[in-house]
Amino acid sequence: MNNQIQIACLAMTLLLLHSGLRAQEPAAARMSVLPSFDSQVGAHLAALDRELAKAVGHEHVGALVGHVNASPIVAGTMLNANPRLRESLDYLAEKYIRLMQESGDALVTLPGRPSHVGSSSSQVRRLCQQRLLQMPRATLEGYRRLVDGEASALFEQGRQLRSAAPLRRLVREMSCSSPAERAVEMLGDLAFEQGDFSEAIAWWSMRTPVDTNADVSGASAARTRAKQILAMVFDGRLNDAQMELVRFRHQFPRTIGSLAGQNSGFATILERFLAEFAKDRRTNNNAAWTTFGGDVTRSRCLSQAVSWRLWEDGPAWRVPLPTAVGPNGTPTQPLGRRLAYHPVIAYGQVLIADHRSVSSFDAISGKELFRFEPELVGLADLPAEVDSKADLPRFTLTVDGDRAFVRLGQLGMAPKREAASYLMCLDISQPTTNRKRLLWHIRAKSDDRALAYFEGAPLVKDGRVYAALSKIIGQSVATSIVCYDRTGRLLWTRDVCECPEFENGAKARFRQHLLTWGAGQIVYCSHAGAVVAVDAWTGEATWGVRYPSRGPTLDHEPSPRDLAPAVYADGRFFAAPLDSDRVFCVDAASGNVLWELEEIEVVHLLGIVQGQLMAATRNGITSIRTTTGDIRWMQPSGGRLASAGRGLIAGGWLFWPTQDGLLPYRALSLRTGSQQKTQADSSVMPEPLLFDPSMLHALPIGNWAFGEGVLVIAGTKELVAYTPLAANRQLPIPAARPQARLTAPGKHSGIVNNP
Repeated sequence: MNNQIQIACLAMTLLLLHSGLRAQEPAAARMSVLPSFDSQVGAHLAALDRELAKAVGHEHVGALVGHVNASPIVAGTMLNANPRLRESLDYLAEKYIRLMQESGDALVTLPGRPSHVGSSSSQVRRLCQQRLLQMPRATLEGYRRLVDGEASALFEQGRQLRSAAPLRRLVREMSCSSPAERAVEMLGDLAFEQGDFSEAIAWWSMRTPVDTNADVSGASAARTRAKQILAMVFDGRLNDAQMELVRFRHQFPRTIGSLAGQNSGFATILERFLAEFAKDRRTNNNAAWTTFGGDVTRSRCLSQAVSWRLWEDGPAWRVPLPTAVGPNGTPTQPLGRRLAYHPVIAYGQVLIADHRSVSSFDAISGKELFRFEPELVGLADLPAEVDSKADLPRFTLTVDGDRAFVRLGQLGMAPKREAASYLMCLDISQPTTNRKRLLWHIRAKSDDRALAYFEGAPLVKDGRVYAALSKIIGQSVATSIVCYDRTGRLLWTRDVCECPEFENGAKARFRQHLLTWGAGQIVYCSHAGAVVAVDAWTGEATWGVRYPSRGPTLDHEPSPRDLAPAVYADGRFFAAPLDSDRVFCVDAASGNVLWELEEIEVVHLLGIVQGQLMAATRNGITSIRTTTGDIRWMQPSGGRLASAGRGLIAGGWLFWPTQDGLLPYRALSLRTGSQQKTQADSSVMPEPLLFDPSMLHALPIGNWAFGEGVLVIAGTKELVAYTPLAANRQLPIPAARPQARLTAPGKHSGIVNNP
């Protein structure tokens, strides 16, 4: 049966190849330009694909899948071909190799589903490697003889030094080589050892996707799937792990082996770990909340629901939000009236930023620790006033270790608008002392041709600082991803898209867009016709998705979209662009649009949990299945209830601030969307079965952040915090983040892959 399915799938692939890659940009996507896109290279690849389909012929499809490994990295094929066909395929393989060597970095358009408006483009190097993997084993072995020497040297270097850099290069440039599968396995193991569990899952997914619809079998696939579930446990995704474990038991009921230092059935080992975490109350609730959305994936979900006792006796502290200054220099209403602030909680501090300052408060007492203003260090060109026409300003920042990274400067982006835009790095250590805070700053450089602006707060990962830099050229916005090290030294820059954002008299934009990390890539949603990805280490363009832009309005009214970067989990990115009424699900490896959900006006993408994408819409909350794009449930089921801030996913619950004037908060069960759980709707950690709205009525509406055991809500006028020490009452503080057990290099090198 599996062979028949594989044969059918490959037959469909060859039919698509026979029709050829679309060499020209689709009409619906022409308005957005991807600088790495090359239509001539696309035409060349399409011609080779037509030759491949013609040479193989449909009668040989079955032979092509005579040997298919579960791993897409080494899905080599065996073919007892006649000499003429063998010669033809060897010739085509040489052509693919030459195209890969000459134009491997280019993007070309992929055949898409007719029903999709999103048009995918992918990197030629990746596409050529896929073609080589479909070749007969003898042809593939010929290619491997060319590259296996270098690939083996890179693998040994990575193995001996326990270094990911040579392994990443091996997989990126020689994914068809013999050592590639082992390199992928080791990259996942190294990421796990370093506590980067999301990346570990991403690497292992190259062998066995985290996909409930995937039909995989065999001991190797079972082991990889088990390691993915183990990574979920250590990442604090306990309910996700429990759900996947049920599927694992059904798919691999009797698989036995060595995992995490234990020899037993894989399912039994995983159950023991889940039980241990539940017994010791080991959750991720005590981890820092370091950026918008909680972490670099923009999809952080807490392991356990927040207890209502945390706010039972009122807030531990509250402070007024910064006051804006109007054109006449007099104070106006706080910017928070528009729920503009998104706080972070890290290093024992709560930090907020606006367009010209950063403020730090002690997370437990609320005492102001410091306030940084650039004019105090000689940077006096930042705007003091707030434009009265400013539409929905949003302020974010990012913390990494003892440093904070922030974008300060001009709010409005528009042609002919004077720009002053900075990227700044602040020292937040020893916050009670009077010391120099500004470590370095970079000003976006405008010139006579273009006005330059940094977009939102940068993304920080593995010692690298990533920022989106946009330049307004005429009526278009050209955006680059720039990468710095922690000292502010430029490592690389990559042009990613150019969009006609200010055509037809579009208004100034007062919000900056954010980047997202996932599967070793940086993803930027332009909200103006394109979603693009680059390799996080090299800056190479990996894929792009273009779609027809309707503009930033809906039925002649501004879109209700709030700050909505792409979110990532388990090999998929999800994007809800402001200028479209769709949610796009994009495969992280290929850039293929897996599904689109139409006619949905998203306000916030809140995160991915238990196989669901949780989205706040203009009408309420919608649960979307991540594998299919089907709607699972909606609340309210009838009528309309809009959000009043960004809520929080915690355990089996979604805490949702609304515009209901009497009872503004709802807590919804993730499984059903109801305000009460059933016994079947269980969570790994103990949680209430009911959150009546009256239990939440004392909370102010606003944007939630939860880190280091502290809940902070940035409301309309105040920053309000609830701590475990409120009202002199000691509440249980969650245990340290599980990854702390894995931070020592090599200390747990055998936890997932025993030597």
